Amino acid sequence: MSKFELRQKGVFHYSQTSPHGNVMWVKFVYHEVNAPDKLVYTSFFSDEMGNIVRAPFNDNWPLETLNTFTFTEHVGKTILTMNGAPVSPTVEEMKSYEESQEMVLEGFSGTFVQLADYLSTISYD
Repeated sequence: MSKFELRQKGVFHYSQTSPHGNVMWVKFVYHEVNAPDKLVYTSFFSDEMGNIVRAPFNDNWPLETLNTFTFTEHVGKTILTMNGAPVSPTVEEMKSYEESQEMVLEGFSGTFVQLADYLSTISYD
């Protein structure tokens, strides 16, 4: 089961499979969809039914994260500013989140590389 509804109160629920065959589910709930300027959503690891679960890689990962993406134009290009913060974290969860920022950055960077590769294959004719 996967779902994608890019609208206020909409849900993006999907799974990822690691090279080792482990399946990990993630769910987003959109709070603000203001194209083309802003996107706000909470994200969390989930089970297949969409229920919040602990991150499979760290028992102290925050249960939920609030993410805000803003898009601005500068000299004919789009600038993406991304802010993320745990929602009501414990001290341990906040520490894990802060210590994992390099991993988070690598994850987003890899996603944007894949997006750029995909977009390079699209014909705009």
